[in-house]
Amino acid sequence: AFLMELKDENEKLVQEIRANAEEKPQRPQTQPDIPAQPPVLPEADESRDLPLHMEAMINEVEQKEDELNQKEQEASISYEEEALALYEKGLSPEEIARQLKSGKTEIELFLKFRGKLKNDS
Repeated sequence: AFLMELKDENEKLVQEIRANAEEKPQRPQTQPDIPAQPPVLPEADESRDLPLHMEAMINEVEQKEDELNQKEQEASISYEEEALALYEKGLSPEEIARQLKSGKTEIELFLKFRGKLKNDS
């Protein structure tokens, strides 16, 4: 029944679109006709390479992108490294879990497997 309702609504929509398209009068063109294919400029010829200034710009953008990616990789510390660093600074597993938005038990198990967690009991 649901599919039949959707089909009926879809058919009504198609009919409305067709009716609106037929009702709209054609606007007179105020701009001259644009040729189907633009003229080929000698610099934009597809068989030739890109102009030197375009290639230089592309190379510059690629270099900057590579630099940013390298900086991100250097700045990003893994989850485990960050947890260990925070523990070595003296934070408790609860505080580490809060900062890393993780579970306390997860941090405790991680530290225990690494042989870092001191038993408080």
